[in-house]
Amino acid sequence: MGSQLNKGESLQALRDKVHFARHGEIRNRQLADQVAHAGCLTLVVNCIAAYNAELIGRAVDELRVAGFEVSDDDVAHLGPTMTEHLNVHGRYHFDLSGAPKALRQVPVRSQSTAR
Repeated sequence: MGSQLNKGESLQALRDKVHFARHGEIRNRQLADQVAHAGCLTLVVNCIAAYNAELIGRAVDELRVAGFEVSDDDVAHLGPTMTEHLNVHGRYHFDLSGAPKALRQVPVRSQSTAR
C-alpha cells in the first residue's frame, strides 16, 4: 500500500513540476478548453515518463556493462517520474510544418558528474 501511495505521489510531483504556470490551476472557462488543457498536461507527463524510463534502462545497462551488480528486484522499484533534470522554464518552438526529427540521444550522467 505504501509503495503505491509513493508512486502516486511521485507522479503528482511530476505533474506539479510540469504544470507550474498559474499556480497549477486550470482556469479555462469552457469545459472543452479545460479538457484540452488536462489532456495536454497528461500527454506531456506521459512523454516525460517514457523518456525517463528509457534513461533508466540505459543507465542500468551501462552499470551492468561496467561490472556493477544491479538486481532486477531493485530495478522493479525504480519509477520514471524523477524531475531533477527537467527545465520547465523558458520558451519552446515546435516546427509543425514537417515530420519531426529523430530525438537526440542524451548521455546518462554518472553520479559524480551529476552534481
